[in-house]
This record gives sequence, C-alpha cells and structure tokens, in this order.
Amino acid sequence: AEGVGAQVIRLDPLTSEEEAIETKQKIISFLREFLSSLQTDIKFGLENHGIMGNNPDFLKEIVQSVADDRLGYTIDTANFYWAGKPLSEVYRIIEELASRTFHVHAKNIAYPPELREKVRPAGYKYSQYSAPIYAGDIDMKKVVKILRSKGYKGDLCIENEALFKWKEEDRINILRQEVNYLKDILQSLH
Repeated sequence: AEGVGAQVIRLDPLTSEEEAIETKQKIISFLREFLSSLQTDIKFGLENHGIMGNNPDFLKEIVQSVADDRLGYTIDTANFYWAGKPLSEVYRIIEELASRTFHVHAKNIAYPPELREKVRPAGYKYSQYSAPIYAGDIDMKKVVKILRSKGYKGDLCIENEALFKWKEEDRINILRQEVNYLKDILQSLH
C-alpha cells in the first residue's frame, strides 16, 4: 500500500452474526497485534458490509476495543440502507461514525416511497432498486455535509452496482453523470 501511496486500506468484516459473536474477541486481538506490529501511517477502515458489518454497535465495539488511531471506518453510503435500516436511521448512523471515517464508497438505492422509513430484510430486492448515486433515496449532499462537519476530507469513491441495468455503451455516461453530481455537491459546499 505504501508503494502506491495508498492512505487507507479497507477491511471487510464479512461474518455471520453467530461467527461474529464467537470470534469478536479474536478479531479485536488480531487487529491489536497486527496494528502494533506495523510502522505505518496508513489507516484501516472497517467497512459496513454484510450482515454484522452493518451493525454499527459491532463496528464501534471493534474500533473502540482495538483503540488504535489508525483503525476507523470505510462508510458505504448505501449499505446500512441495504441492510434494512430506515432512511432516517442511515443518516444518524453515518453521523455517529463520521468522525472516525477514513474512506467512503458513494452508492445509492431507490426504494418506493412507502419502504423508505420501514425496516426491510437485508438485501431486499437490491438488484431491482439499486441506483446511480444521483437517482437514489440517500441524499448525497446531506451525507457529504455530515462527513465534512466531522472532519472527513478524504475521497468519495463511486461504487455503482446498478450499471448492469444499462447497455454497455451507456454505462460510461451514467458514471460521468455521477462524477459531475459529486463535483456539483462539493462545489456547492465551498
């Protein structure tokens, strides 16, 4: 990572609820030992990914227990929503984790209005409702404001998992629109 100038490495806590309960202390011990063995300023961000990775209490407990300033979060803007959290709860969680966020994946989902504030099963019809970041329910400007208010100055990496819905020749235009959308948000905040 140092050789290519990476500032953050994403850690993926993919585990089932049962495994997480059984292995949480092993994860904490491993991360403590691993980080104490490294002489680097590179940061490591646990991503809110999978079932337990989208449990903010699980993420916070690991980060707080490891107690190393290099360990924080990689926030995927849509994953808490994917996990079935109501939209208003997504913003609250992002705000709660923002001060220790080291990396961000900008992604979105467009649920029907009647589902936005309801608890849904994890992954509920994700392939049907995944959307470009400018077309989903999550207000990216609000998310960026939250992150910036807590000191986040890092990248906003586009992670569009809806591109399969368009013809291959149209996909680059969708990505360009997403880039321009984020640029407009960033410009509006200066």
